[in-house]
Amino acid sequence: MPLSDYIPKECLAYVRASGEDLLDRIGHDELREIVAGVLCGENVRSATEPLTRRRLAILNAAILVTLVRASQDMQPCELLEQAQQECRSLSSNDPRRTVLMWILGLTNKQVQNVLRSNDSAWSDFVRAMAKVADDAAQYSSGAFGALRWTLEVAGKTAHWNWLWAHALMVPIGSQALATRGSEKSMYGKFFEKLVMGSVLEILGFSFDGERSGRDMTYWLSERGERRESDATALVGEQQGVRFDIGFIGPGNPEITLDKVSRFDRVAEIAGHPFDLSTVIIVDRIAEGSSIVDQAELIDGRIVQMSSSLWAKDLDDILCENCTAYERIFPLGARSVDIRRLVSERMRQANLQRLLHAMSPEN
Repeated sequence: MPLSDYIPKECLAYVRASGEDLLDRIGHDELREIVAGVLCGENVRSATEPLTRRRLAILNAAILVTLVRASQDMQPCELLEQAQQECRSLSSNDPRRTVLMWILGLTNKQVQNVLRSNDSAWSDFVRAMAKVADDAAQYSSGAFGALRWTLEVAGKTAHWNWLWAHALMVPIGSQALATRGSEKSMYGKFFEKLVMGSVLEILGFSFDGERSGRDMTYWLSERGERRESDATALVGEQQGVRFDIGFIGPGNPEITLDKVSRFDRVAEIAGHPFDLSTVIIVDRIAEGSSIVDQAELIDGRIVQMSSSLWAKDLDDILCENCTAYERIFPLGARSVDIRRLVSERMRQANLQRLLHAMSPEN
C-alpha cells in the first residue's frame, strides 16, 4: 500500500493556503474589521496568528494519524525509503508530495539547498537520515530511559518506541517551518494589496482597472519601465502619487530607501504626462533612524503602519503634494475620531470589487 494512501484526505486542503482560503475562514465582515484595525495601527499578524496556529495544529494531527496508520505495516526505516520513492514520482503540485517531504524532514527550500535538486542525492540523504534517526533513538533511550507509547486513532493501535517518536517529530518540525514560511508570504502579499486599496478607498479614491486617467482614481500593481509600484492614485490637475507597501520592519532601512529612489517623477498615463510623488508604506522604522529625512531629500515620503494615525498621515501628504486633493480627516482629529471615521468608511468601501481586482486572473 503506498505511503501516501495513509495520509488523511481531509488534511490535504490545509497543505496549501491562499487569500481565498482566508476569506472562507473569516468572512468579509471580519476581514473589514481586520483591515480597519491595520489602518489604525494594529498589527495584521495579531489577526492572522490564530489562523496559522489552527492550520499548524490540524496538519500536525494529520501527520500523527498518517504515522499511526503506517506503523501498522512498516518500520521507520521503510517509512523513509517509501516516502523518498513516492515523493520523486508525484507532481510538485500534489499536496501528498508535500506531506511526504515533511516525513523526510524536507521543505521545498531544503530540496534546493540540501539536495541541490539533484536526483542522485536522494538515496544518500535517506540513508544518512535513517542513521541519524537510529543514533538519536539510541541516545534518547540511554539519556531519558525507554519509551513505551501506545496510541489509538480511529481503531488503529500503535506501540511506539523512541524511533517512532523521532519519526513523528521530524515532519512536525518541517511542517511548522514550511507552513509559517508560506503563510507569512501569503498573508503579506494578500494584505499588502488589500490594505493599500482599502486606505485609498477611505481617502476618497475609486478603483479604475482601465487606468483611464480620471481624477480621484487608483489601480494596483503597475509594472513600469523601471520597476513595479504597488498602487498609483491620480488626484487631479495631472498630479498623483505612486505607492509601495510592504510589511518591512526596522531591520531593513536600506531596502526602504532603495524603493524610494527607483520611481520616475513624471509618467505618461492615458496619453498625458502626470507629476507623481512617491510614498513608501512600511510596518515600522527603527527608532532614531534617519531614513525619513533621507527619503525627503529625494522627494519621497515614508509612512509607518504601526502608527495609529498613519491613514491621516497619508491624508496630510496628499494635501501637501496635490493641490486638487480635498482633506478627509479634519485637522486636529484625535485617534478615536480617526478610528471611527476609518470604520465608517471601511463599511462603505467596495471590498468585493477590490478583492476581484486582487485576483490572480486579473
